[in-house]
Amino acid sequence: MLFKLFLIVVSVYLPINAISKPYLEKTKGARSSFREDEIILNYKQGTECNRLESIVRQLNTKIVYRSQFANFVTVRFDNAKNDIWQLLKEFESFPEIVFAEPNGIAHMFWTPNDPYFYLQWNLDDTHINMPLAWNIEQGGNSSVIVSILDTGIAYETYLIPTYEQDSVSSGDGYYHISPDLTMTNFVSGYDYINDDSHPNDMNGHGTHCCGTIAQSTNNNIGVAGMAFRVSIMPVRVLNAKGSGTCDQIADGIYFAYQNGADVLSMSLGGPAGDSTGFGTIHQAIIAATNAGAIVVAAAGNAGEGQLSYPAGFEECIAVGATDIDNDLASYSQWGGGIDIVAPGGDYNDTIPGTGYVAAILQSTYDSLNHGSQKATVDRFTYMFLQGTSMATPHVAA
Repeated sequence: MLFKLFLIVVSVYLPINAISKPYLEKTKGARSSFREDEIILNYKQGTECNRLESIVRQLNTKIVYRSQFANFVTVRFDNAKNDIWQLLKEFESFPEIVFAEPNGIAHMFWTPNDPYFYLQWNLDDTHINMPLAWNIEQGGNSSVIVSILDTGIAYETYLIPTYEQDSVSSGDGYYHISPDLTMTNFVSGYDYINDDSHPNDMNGHGTHCCGTIAQSTNNNIGVAGMAFRVSIMPVRVLNAKGSGTCDQIADGIYFAYQNGADVLSMSLGGPAGDSTGFGTIHQAIIAATNAGAIVVAAAGNAGEGQLSYPAGFEECIAVGATDIDNDLASYSQWGGGIDIVAPGGDYNDTIPGTGYVAAILQSTYDSLNHGSQKATVDRFTYMFLQGTSMATPHVAA
């Protein structure tokens, strides 16, 4: 039987150990924080209604709102024909008008207190804009299950089995949960590499991907996750060095959706444009999507105009990567079948105002498994990684 090895799409790593304004500045070119076609007129006590309406008509505007409690009205105008700043001056030239101002827009604010959130450029308002999303739905719901099919996740404190001890490094002989995943909700998963029910991460890649989706958030620790209240199902289908075979990956897909996963996130893939040996996985993906699950997969990091598989299958949401400038990352695969792009980062860029590279920051092991070194499964850090592997969990979340 022909098997195809999968290679995870990351390479090197770099670890790292709203102010309100009480007034609106009348400055052209300022970012719009107000209705550009509306002005609030505060008028003097005793101003007759007819006089106020006369002023409004003279300047070709229309009253659209009247306060029931105070002396102000809101007027609307054609901002294609009128400059708001000029109109403000003209309104304030009338003695009846105390002052005029743009109709400001206020939003509720929720920004997590995670101390490294400021380094998560990928979640800011020029990229994913998670603060706006959190104001609509704060972190999702635990009834939604996202399965991460990867190298496992650092989701529990567990005695390392004898058959795994040679593949990882631990000072006390235990796997440990990432300190920034202790508030994350996990459901039972499976380890298809070692055929047991403890899919602990022996590499670090899967833990990093998990963080983007559901890092414990607003806990005064580290960084934030996008959908931090969903439930995570870890399914280990890649070994300690980050590769796996199609038979085990296919069974991981079947396990995930048959055990309630709503979304399957796969930051893995084969060579660009080559689907040889992927038919079994394709059948599993078809079964998953027919059952109503959403399957998300990384496009690949070869920088070519063809997708890797399984992302290349039409049933998958194929995810490419962008950099901090919202351009396609140089390494990201693209072309026919690509569905969406998301932040994947670029080590060649820096986060403005900091000395850090503009890659994706999440918690993982202090040392990843890169073949020549073992993952330190009892020590953690916050690490910048780049790749379509990092872009994929943004879409899954």
